[in-house]
Amino acid sequence: MADPYVSEVKYLGGASLDFIEIAVDGGTDVSNITVTVYNRNGSVRSVNVLGTKVATIAGKDVYVIDAASSATFNGLNKSGGVSVDTAGTVHQFISFDDGPPVNATGGAASGTTSTQIGQAGAGESLETSDGGTSYVTQTTPNDGTIPCFAGGTRLATSDGMKLVEELQSGDVLINQSGQSVPVQLILSTKVGPRRLAHAPKLHPICLSAGCLGVGLPMRDLCLSPQHRVLVTSPIVRRMFGTSAALIAAKRLTTLPGIYQMTDVTQIEYFHVITENHEILMSEGVPSESFLIGPQTQHILDTDQLEELNALFPNLLERHTPASLIPPTKQQKKLIQRHAKNNRPIIGA
Repeated sequence: MADPYVSEVKYLGGASLDFIEIAVDGGTDVSNITVTVYNRNGSVRSVNVLGTKVATIAGKDVYVIDAASSATFNGLNKSGGVSVDTAGTVHQFISFDDGPPVNATGGAASGTTSTQIGQAGAGESLETSDGGTSYVTQTTPNDGTIPCFAGGTRLATSDGMKLVEELQSGDVLINQSGQSVPVQLILSTKVGPRRLAHAPKLHPICLSAGCLGVGLPMRDLCLSPQHRVLVTSPIVRRMFGTSAALIAAKRLTTLPGIYQMTDVTQIEYFHVITENHEILMSEGVPSESFLIGPQTQHILDTDQLEELNALFPNLLERHTPASLIPPTKQQKKLIQRHAKNNRPIIGA
């Protein structure tokens, strides 16, 4: 059985925003697993146990430690570290490139030195897709969230509008440019009441019918919080020098008629996978297909990854973003400017 490891960590922004995501083999007894947070001087900041599992992804049970779920967690220090142990046996002791390695003076990792895993800015996280061997910067932290369409969403196809849950491999979608795009694979994830209760960030984002103007969306459009919508406006051009940018749905909630559906008790999300990353039309709104990359591969199981690699040779090289994806801070600034100036996010 593989050792538990930190699958994602956010350490800037304050205790209320920080989190540690831990992945363990499915079915593992986690009662003896401890996650210790260290200060820069090696002293113990907090000792945390794993609470309630929030997801099972690619054979891994996922747990999240944050201020909302843990009575002991009080955030992280950018020059501090994190260790993971089982009954005192340390599996991992990491720290961030904002400071030097941490020499632990207490706790399970006492007498050892941390391994640096990289650096993330405000609003970002560090995430691994190879079991903790290496980490990459994630511009949109996603402790258990994944970009996808909610069931009941209609997409434009060669045969008219079709519900996402009815799509099959080989069906032909119509992208924003009017081109035909065959569906390669449809995957789905069910999120039940228990998981939603412990991971409220998974609640879908609703774009109310007509809230974007000119009759868009055609009907209420429900997306996962990380699912990106294509924003086209003069403000995009002024900020980025390009005609369009992909913005996470959760960033849009400051706009009228767009909100998180906190009363939903269960939801099924669908991942529409095409040969390349595409801008599809969902309820008339340009929004992305599933983008396969280091930050998303870990949600797929071995059989799914093998199938994807067969469909897409040189997988990561082929699946590049269909449009600009700004860093989180700039996404927020863009939408704030639209809200302040009462400008539509879709239009010339």
